[in-house]
Amino acid sequence: MTLEALRKAWRRSDRLFGLITDGAWLEQPIALRQPLLFYLGHLPAFAWNHLGRGLLGRASFQPDFDVLFERGIDPTGIDAYAPQAAWPERSLAIEYRDRVRAELLGALSDPGLPGDGAAVGGSLALRTLLEDVPFPRAAHWPAAVSWAEAAAYVRWRGARLPTEAEWRRAAEGISRPLTGNVHFRHGSPVPVGSHPGGASAWGVHDLVGNGWEWTSSAFAPFPGFEPMPRYPVYSADFFDGAHFVMLGGSWATDEALLRPSFRNWFQPHYGYAFSQFRCARSR
Repeated sequence: MTLEALRKAWRRSDRLFGLITDGAWLEQPIALRQPLLFYLGHLPAFAWNHLGRGLLGRASFQPDFDVLFERGIDPTGIDAYAPQAAWPERSLAIEYRDRVRAELLGALSDPGLPGDGAAVGGSLALRTLLEDVPFPRAAHWPAAVSWAEAAAYVRWRGARLPTEAEWRRAAEGISRPLTGNVHFRHGSPVPVGSHPGGASAWGVHDLVGNGWEWTSSAFAPFPGFEPMPRYPVYSADFFDGAHFVMLGGSWATDEALLRPSFRNWFQPHYGYAFSQFRCARSR
């Protein structure tokens, strides 16, 4: 990632956080997640812990924020909710963010370094990140549901969710650059099949972008797995049989992170993961 790409990503994040009103920062729109203020501090804390302190070996300048904002909540209870009194003033979180950005830009410039439903005008609508969308406009978007809901639907259809291995096989031959709905290209999901140029070698559509795709495979280590030394809890904490693999990325996933092998995971009753799913059958 170039420095300009990094600045562009930060500007996009700032625009999104700019949509939050002053009185809403300690609210929890999703009850299973931390208050909105956490996410303002999480992005810089993640960057500092893994780049500033981890990769570059810099000394921490605000260790309490490094810990407070380090990781969010897994809804099954692996992580605890922080009480409201633990959260600092928003201005302090912004100062921390700006200090992290300045430190990283200075270091990286050194050439010597390596939805829910809603009603709109009395008619059914879909509540999205930025607006309430009339249902006819969203009718052909992928269904963003929890794993449990997806699994129940495919059973009703006499089908099943694909395994991780089946999904990876179906995704062979996806071309680059990616042509799907990724990187905030549309700012929301789009109708299924809108990017035929992104089909795989097998002719399977929408495998990358538009929504993280649920599989039937429990999240578990591959043979030979070793935790990253700087972030040992990133995956290992969730090898518990209670989380399921998601693949493909969503409309909000940065294209620099996208590849068919990138594994995401969530527990089965969490419905806010920008998800999608498809039916699979065995011949």
